[in-house]
Amino acid sequence: MSESTGLYMVRLVLNAARLYRLAMERRLPLQHLDLGYLVHSATRELFGEHGPQPFAIVSEKGADIEVLGYAPAAKEELKRHADTFANPALHAVCRWESLSDKPFPTMWRPDMRMGFVSRVCPIQRMAKDGVNYKKGAEVDVFLAKCWETGDKSVPVVRDGVYREWLEKQFEKQGARLMEFRMTSFQRERVCRRTQGQERRASCPERPSAVVEGELIVTDPERFRAMVARGVGRHRAFGFGMLLLRPAKKHAC
Repeated sequence: MSESTGLYMVRLVLNAARLYRLAMERRLPLQHLDLGYLVHSATRELFGEHGPQPFAIVSEKGADIEVLGYAPAAKEELKRHADTFANPALHAVCRWESLSDKPFPTMWRPDMRMGFVSRVCPIQRMAKDGVNYKKGAEVDVFLAKCWETGDKSVPVVRDGVYREWLEKQFEKQGARLMEFRMTSFQRERVCRRTQGQERRASCPERPSAVVEGELIVTDPERFRAMVARGVGRHRAFGFGMLLLRPAKKHAC
């Protein structure tokens, strides 16, 4: 693997109290906004188009929110952008002494096996009207599979549907899923503010699943693009970041 000159894993720590205080000062409807949205808004204002995306909120202990993300710029450039353009109150949200990075590989070996963990939002956009949805609706792929099956006597297992969904995501983007486990699942209100002059909160419910397993790289270039882009929908708001780790040792 070669060293990266265009992709970095970035770690930053945000002060939770300052982040929420700033959101209240800006009259954001906190009762309707999720933490992923707040982190997205803060990092985009701090770092502009180089703000980490996808990202993962890895810790919310005490007064700190720890975030890992993939960014196209090193920490020095991110800090320089924030120092030059960020609102002082927003600038104070980040604990700058904790900002760190590492260059990420630009190339991966074909057939390289790795472990992964990711928080994903397994939904699909419906192509046409149905009994339970309108054309263009974002629907949990598990519910879509249940409606497609239509027969209550035929069991539809959520983690099996999610595995199939992730397999397809990987196949399109240069990897093959080898092992899969869903370690947690819940339905969350994924709240966003609409665009336009009268910005209002929209809070549809979405599936949130933490999945882990192992994959094999089949197309290094496409795989690298998938890591940088993330998996699935709502990647800008804390979903879809692939955290990679060494594969388990397998018997020959």
